[in-house]
Amino acid sequence: MITDKGRGILAKYLIGQAPSYASFLALGVGKEPLSDVSAPVDYSAQEELDFEVLRVPISSRGYVYDEDGTVNIVFVGELPSEQRYEFSEIGVFSAKANPVAGSFGSRMIYTFSESENWEYHDEDSAVGPVTYLEPLYGEQEENIIDKTDLAFRTGSNNALFAGSDIRLDRQERPRFLDRTL
Repeated sequence: MITDKGRGILAKYLIGQAPSYASFLALGVGKEPLSDVSAPVDYSAQEELDFEVLRVPISSRGYVYDEDGTVNIVFVGELPSEQRYEFSEIGVFSAKANPVAGSFGSRMIYTFSESENWEYHDEDSAVGPVTYLEPLYGEQEENIIDKTDLAFRTGSNNALFAGSDIRLDRQERPRFLDRTL
């Protein structure tokens, strides 16, 4: 699917007025993924991802034929492998500069990681959040968090997120990075 703006960029590229038609793959964790891919959805007016979290350069472009003989365009980009991801949206972007972003085309402002030194402040003190690696529900029902901390970290693969159909259906599991705050 190509958006209206994408058609314009592609047309400018074909007549030599744009330097590239696809430079970056942007990945996001916005809306819930489509469950029925046969139902047509019109994204032609969309200009941005709902929640972009990562942008990687396209390292290879090409085309392949599917079983029916239809030609498909293929873009390849390398994802960092040290983290966990569950993307629900993807976009292809040109190399157009954004003066507001400075020298960054896309960057994460906050990752909520341990290296960012997040703290919980009350009237008397400031403490960093506790990290729980065991299931958050303890001995109780699987959908109820039994921790009393106002802020804490846990792994994205915590059994609370993976074992609960209710949380999975509501798209409540962490979908970006290995730890969640």
